[in-house]
Amino acid sequence: MKFYAQKDSKSDFKYSHILNKGDIFNILITCLRSVQLILQDYPDASFGFIGARTIDPISNRAEDFENTQRFRVYSQIVQATIGDQTFDHFTYESVSGYLLVNRNAGDIDNKEQLIRQMFTSTYNNLLDI
Repeated sequence: MKFYAQKDSKSDFKYSHILNKGDIFNILITCLRSVQLILQDYPDASFGFIGARTIDPISNRAEDFENTQRFRVYSQIVQATIGDQTFDHFTYESVSGYLLVNRNAGDIDNKEQLIRQMFTSTYNNLLDI
């Protein structure tokens, strides 16, 4: 899932704008509720996210890739909402990445490596993780 403000849909930085609308918790909870729905059809599904860095065009400043504000907020909400009965949690602070590997998927370490490779090939602008 990807989400951004509709007004930013054509922007190259659509995932990096701060809106200060105060509704991020509701957005993330909605995204996390979809995990249950997906697991009904795909019981072995795993999930991951990258917390985009903040880019402020007004001050011409960009947040570093490592341990971004979005990553810190998203990680806290995921850790508080999703336990470790179904998923193993992996964090990659160097690229602000988070991974939930489904315990039903078999060899957790192997699955984590495969998904990490998929992350880096899909998001080829990430630093090496």
